[in-house]
Amino acid sequence: MVTSVAPLLNKYKQQFFWKRFGQTVLGGLRLRLGYEAPFYVYVLQLVLFVLPAVVGGFFVCLVELADVTATVGSSLCGLVLGVTVLFLHFVVRWRRKKSSPVEKFNSSVLDEDDQIEFTSCCGTETLEFVIIPKKWWINVFIHSVVCGGVGAGALIYLLPSRLCDQFATGPVVAIFFFGWMTVCIAHNSAAFSIPPEPATFTAQDTFEFAAFTRPLYVAVFFSIDFAARYHNELLEPNKWLYIVFCCLPMLWTLGILAPFDSLLPWVAEQIHVYCLGGSPMASNIRLLFMCLVSSVVLIVTIFLPSRTAAVVVSACFGYVLSLDLLSLVQKCVYLFGVHYSNCLRRGRWFPMSVCSNSGDNQLLTIWTWKTAVWHVLCLPVTGVVSGLLHSNRCSISDDTPDVLTYVIICCIVLVLVCGELQGVYICFDILRNPLYPIEQKGGQSICNGRKILMGLAAIRRCVLILVLPFLMLAVLSLLLDDCNLYIACFAFALGSVRSLRWIWQSTLAAAIDLTATQIISWSISSTSSFGKWWLGLGFGIQLLLVAIIHKRLSDFLCKIHFIITLVVTSWTNKKQRHRSTPFLLICAGLFLPIFLAVTAASSVFASPILPLFCLPVFLLSFPRPNRFWPGTAGSSYSPCSDTVYYQQLCPQLQQSIHSLFASGSLGEPNPGNHYLFRLQDRLAWVCVLERGFGYCTVYMKGLELQETSCHTVEAARVDEIFESAFESGSQCCGLNTHVMNTVHAKDRVLVRAYSDARNVLTGIIDHPDNLKRLPVFFLKSLIWVLFHHFAERDSGLYASSKRSEAWQHPKVSLWKEGEKRTSQSIEVHSQFKDTEVRKKISILTVETVFSRSSESTAPLRDNTSRDSALDSIFTVGSSFRMPSYGSSVHEKTANHSLLNILPSSTSYTSGFPQADKSLWDDEEDSTEQELSTALGLTGLIESPTKQPTAQSVPFLPFPGQRKKRSTVSDPSRMRNGRWTVLDQTPLLPLPQHWLEIPLDDMVLMELMADFPYDWLKHVQSTIGGEHSEVSIVNQSHVKFVLACFAIAHGLTSSGSISAFSHPETSQLYQAYRGEFPWTPQLNWLLQDSTLSLLVKSAYRYAVKLMYDSAVLGDINSVDELQLSLEEYEQDCYIGLEEDDLWSDAVRAEKPQLFSLGFNKTDGTYTSRVLSLQSIPVSVGKLNSEAVHGQWASLALELLYFTNDDEERYSIQAHPTLLRNITIQAADPPLGYPIYASGPKSIPTW
Repeated sequence: MVTSVAPLLNKYKQQFFWKRFGQTVLGGLRLRLGYEAPFYVYVLQLVLFVLPAVVGGFFVCLVELADVTATVGSSLCGLVLGVTVLFLHFVVRWRRKKSSPVEKFNSSVLDEDDQIEFTSCCGTETLEFVIIPKKWWINVFIHSVVCGGVGAGALIYLLPSRLCDQFATGPVVAIFFFGWMTVCIAHNSAAFSIPPEPATFTAQDTFEFAAFTRPLYVAVFFSIDFAARYHNELLEPNKWLYIVFCCLPMLWTLGILAPFDSLLPWVAEQIHVYCLGGSPMASNIRLLFMCLVSSVVLIVTIFLPSRTAAVVVSACFGYVLSLDLLSLVQKCVYLFGVHYSNCLRRGRWFPMSVCSNSGDNQLLTIWTWKTAVWHVLCLPVTGVVSGLLHSNRCSISDDTPDVLTYVIICCIVLVLVCGELQGVYICFDILRNPLYPIEQKGGQSICNGRKILMGLAAIRRCVLILVLPFLMLAVLSLLLDDCNLYIACFAFALGSVRSLRWIWQSTLAAAIDLTATQIISWSISSTSSFGKWWLGLGFGIQLLLVAIIHKRLSDFLCKIHFIITLVVTSWTNKKQRHRSTPFLLICAGLFLPIFLAVTAASSVFASPILPLFCLPVFLLSFPRPNRFWPGTAGSSYSPCSDTVYYQQLCPQLQQSIHSLFASGSLGEPNPGNHYLFRLQDRLAWVCVLERGFGYCTVYMKGLELQETSCHTVEAARVDEIFESAFESGSQCCGLNTHVMNTVHAKDRVLVRAYSDARNVLTGIIDHPDNLKRLPVFFLKSLIWVLFHHFAERDSGLYASSKRSEAWQHPKVSLWKEGEKRTSQSIEVHSQFKDTEVRKKISILTVETVFSRSSESTAPLRDNTSRDSALDSIFTVGSSFRMPSYGSSVHEKTANHSLLNILPSSTSYTSGFPQADKSLWDDEEDSTEQELSTALGLTGLIESPTKQPTAQSVPFLPFPGQRKKRSTVSDPSRMRNGRWTVLDQTPLLPLPQHWLEIPLDDMVLMELMADFPYDWLKHVQSTIGGEHSEVSIVNQSHVKFVLACFAIAHGLTSSGSISAFSHPETSQLYQAYRGEFPWTPQLNWLLQDSTLSLLVKSAYRYAVKLMYDSAVLGDINSVDELQLSLEEYEQDCYIGLEEDDLWSDAVRAEKPQLFSLGFNKTDGTYTSRVLSLQSIPVSVGKLNSEAVHGQWASLALELLYFTNDDEERYSIQAHPTLLRNITIQAADPPLGYPIYASGPKSIPTW
């Protein structure tokens, strides 16, 4: 019958637990070490532990037996304890300072499990073991003051004479003894040793806040006792609190009382929500800011002399504070900072790039000009309506609030029905919605058949935004009155501020609270004692109490659902049966009232119900803030290679969440709600942090894609739940078979995300016919990549050094969205470091006397070295255009350069124009060398014979900006009968390194026999525009392409392209990764990073062409080949998954990504294709109490029990509770989500 053998706690952790448990009970007293220690170690600990009782007993005797007053005795007692603690810590620090360096090192690295060698009673190691040094000097003084305060308050609180006035002799002795035991435990935890607490909120106590936890609760009891002296109504509660005070050690041991770092934000959150009408906030800073602002409004309202003025102020500020003010402030600061920096840098204000939306800054989606106008109009309307109705309430009929209440009830029913019909299930997720469209496989009909639902959603939004708030405003303005009631000013102001803000902060919940309050007032009798008390509270306080009951009751029902699910599945699921399960189930039945009481107490204190080790044993956990985890929500995660997919998905999910909340299919976005988004193999976890009028703040987590076995089981159950709800097999009005599951299907939407397809390439990549196509595709793609690279160099894309650094892929610049090409000319002067060379270039004017016809030919001119250098640079085959640096910006844009070619509509042969020697001064020959070096054409100048002599097509920018250049002669550009070289030259010279081909000419000549000249001509025609008819292949470029082709394939001897007909599959894969076959000539290819990347990209294009031709069909024409290559360059990324550019492409949302891989386990080659498309995403709502309960159990196990066993029972797969997925979604270090977005504000209208 018992199938689960997973341990709850292994033997080593059990021993560790028993050691920690004793320290927890006794406030840090370590009496069980696990090894032998001298007796004086225990004696010293006991002496320091009973120090407060000894000192306190002495002063109690002075107060009771002598004439010393209680105030003087308590002050002296506190002073003695504080000074003693301070003195002992100074002694420890003094001893540590005098100890040897070896002792210091050993004491600094001691852990809780280390065995200490004690040398003497007063040794450094003994003192540091008994009195643990504080981390900070300031804490020594603060903790000493705290210890003194505890001792002083305890003397008065436990004074026997005062106890005898309230209790009999027997109880007095017990309270006196156990009371001082409580004081000793609290004192020791603050003074000498901070105990390990089951109630741990933060994993690391950097500032030692845990030392304040126990003294803080002791101080609370002392404060209540002090207040009871002046308020007789507190005497009876204070009498019972003495018993609770003696039970504090038990509450600390059970982890029921919240630690200091969790208690403060929880108290602030409860005050902000239930007293000030606000919402839980996303961070402590936001919570503190809103509490301060709301408290100021409350204080101002208290002191207003007029009740009408108080209502108007409460109504106006309630509306303003319900908006997303912090996001508005953040947006204003962001815009001001960016605009100011742009003003300083650019000299102008408000650049358009600042107003663009981004994934990381979603503030503009909340605050637009439409919402601003709406809020500006609603604010005065709110003030006027509340002021007029409250000032004229006496002249308005008494039945008016009742009539408006009935209208509100109708609106609530309408909103609830319209919202319920938006989801796939109705009636508490039991029956399937008959109006919800049944969808086909693959997400069809998601947007079809929803016209009725969209109409209902529009009605819901109108009623919820335009009708309900103003109806409640009218009712409250009429009922917030104390003319016949005895209500204090504070109670009236508190009720007014809270209720008039709550109607905007949470409209539907406020409407339910208001109608419930009215129904209670209608149903009770004003003559009864309860009726008198109820009516005497005032309408605002009544609403406060009803809101608390409403929230606590809904939490109680969610806890009951979680408890029933866990109890039932612990027996019905065989894998969840533990050997202790039968006994625990019997105890659960016998002690059912106790379990219900624990659940009710958990609901009252807004704390999670804790299933110990995820067994059916439920404990009361300590209260936590609504966001559950310390710090800012979503501030940390565990990044990996799959994180980038959630980074791309997050902005898309925000849009979907907006539409889901606006339609009402997910219900009300109450803080603390959790939602699960499932698309293919991805799971996104969304939690609501705060909400207000027209917005909510959420944060998203991405769970791992490489699923574990437990994760896979639970993910399969999630898929099953969503398929049964949305797919065609579901029945109209059918029952939900997964109603007991912790996740309930709600809706399905389309999200633009990546569809992931992984395939095994057996039979494709190793097929002989496909391998035979690869060399041909490689050569053609190499021509395409290289010649387009030449064209972009010619068009000036390399002018900017910033783009040169970003050139990691031939088209990487195209991925940078928003980047604009502001100039198409090369700024050669930016590449010059020498000022003198820059000056010579700036005054250079070049003219030619070249006017030959297209049929003529011309040999190379035999000029002097200076003329040769100039002609080598400004030949017709050159593509460099030198801008006029002395001209204005407008002239640069118009002319682009000083170096132009002769415009002609006919073709002509290349030649070297004669330079105008009058432009040059008599200078040293080093001038030409400096000039050529600056232009990167050293090899061409030194070896002019390498300059191409064949005609070539002019290269233009690519892609998308292939501007046709005019060929009409411009008479204004003639000077002395000579034509100035215009715009560009037809052929781009290669860099010197690229021309030094390390292959014999015989190898290249044999390869030329199969060179695709027709494809080269076609490529040139696609680049050259109207000059495409001038297409003569340059032999230098052909040899360069063939050299790259041959070296990439490892050919260094004679052969032809047919020699590459049967490459090995392993060679293909290695070359795809950029690991080309080694040859002595390979260094020539690899030493230039740009060239190696171009060749690698061309080879990857060829592999993709081979894959597409095998899967989609042969590529038979040059047009098809051109379209494929253009698609690869513009819309695809072809590379490796582990490359950084893969992640960049995903973030830039490239339409398609392709990678090649190898499975070492199976020995197979695989491919991965990511396609950006609209993918159906299933959305489900999680039981928030089940999530919080499992997270509380996880925190107890890891932070107190330190039970990190990967095979423990509490993390085994639980398909009903989704335990493994829930644990993964916890914040680090307890959980391990691979992505967290941080707080994101999303509109809900």
